[in-house]
Amino acid sequence: MAQGSSGSGVVNKLGSQIPSSPASCSPEAMKLIAALVEEQNILEANTTLAAGVSAFLWLYISIQGHIPAKVVVTSELPLGSGLGSSAAFCVSVSAALLALSESVNLDFGHQGWFMFGENELELVNKWAFEGDKIIHGKPSGIDNIVRCREGEGGWY
Repeated sequence: MAQGSSGSGVVNKLGSQIPSSPASCSPEAMKLIAALVEEQNILEANTTLAAGVSAFLWLYISIQGHIPAKVVVTSELPLGSGLGSSAAFCVSVSAALLALSESVNLDFGHQGWFMFGENELELVNKWAFEGDKIIHGKPSGIDNIVRCREGEGGWY
């Protein structure tokens, strides 16, 4: 965040939600997030990146609250190619934040998605869908369901 930024004020205005009860991002919250993202001077040509940053910020504040953390996101999925990269991003972020906030029960006897039980995967799916709505407006919800269930049939 740029020095002199009003980002912390925006974060405080957004508040946090109950991680077990996903809700849509309100128009007021979206305006605050958009102002925060605009401060970062993301090139206009990269609206997909700006939308992803907006979705991340909303998911982070909603699930994790105001607890600071360092987050690094990497991906080899091409953005905007129709391969469901936004859903994969939102599923991954939602799962990681829910695990970090201890809002889900994980089975550490397993690895990957197998650590998440049925109820936990459903919660990840709901949060991911809300994040994907920020990126796409009205996604079908199919991509995030598929991403949440990939561990059952093989992760790709």
